[in-house]
Amino acid sequence: MDIKNISQAIKLAVDDELSRDLSFGCVNYKSQGSHKDMTYQDFLTSSSAICDAIETSDWDKIETFDQLRMMGREIEKKMYESTGGVNTYKGFIFLILILVYGLFKSKSFEEAPIFIKNFSHPLVNDYKKQQKPNHYKKLGIKDVRSFPLSGFKEIFDLSLAYEKEQMTDEILTLILLARIDDTTTFSRSNLKTLRFLQNQALNLYKAHIKGINIDNKLEDLNDYYLKNNISSGGVADIFTLTKTVYYLRRLYE
Repeated sequence: MDIKNISQAIKLAVDDELSRDLSFGCVNYKSQGSHKDMTYQDFLTSSSAICDAIETSDWDKIETFDQLRMMGREIEKKMYESTGGVNTYKGFIFLILILVYGLFKSKSFEEAPIFIKNFSHPLVNDYKKQQKPNHYKKLGIKDVRSFPLSGFKEIFDLSLAYEKEQMTDEILTLILLARIDDTTTFSRSNLKTLRFLQNQALNLYKAHIKGINIDNKLEDLNDYYLKNNISSGGVADIFTLTKTVYYLRRLYE
């Protein structure tokens, strides 16, 4: 898999994420959402810096998870440099590097989840040694580490379903709002609010499946995020990863 194709897929996915009319507290091309300290230009600038770093990194030198993590820290620095200290994509960098490495090391999209799951096993130690992931675990929150630890199974599955079911980006976002324990939402509210918003999204998705028009209700949900200064930043990261895999599948399958 060519690194430039991966980089291009990421850029297309970032553009899709920023193009969402309803971003549920995240920055888009129309609004800063619940993030008064950043604009869409910060996301474009930093995503370009991240893609440049991904293209120029020496992936052949990576053999262990710790080495990949060190690469991620270096790319984080470039992100901060590009935005003047604004954190746009720290969580995304963590995830995309694992995904990219897994795709490099696998012969197919079907093999990648198995490799990623095994390669990412050292993340289990984070729940034992680090306070924040341990806190999430005690609360029953599946944080960002749960995705590589499962081999990104949900992301690979959704990338297929997106095309097969002819989803809109709005519906993909709704599915993710319902399924993901978004730690950005949690950090800006509380566990009760996170579960409430997940349940609201799930009910809207069920209504959509039944053929009920949910446009007004979606706008109401989006307004709730904005009025309460909540952001679905974790959902945005998974959305972008899913669309990245979607674009790569279209190119290679």
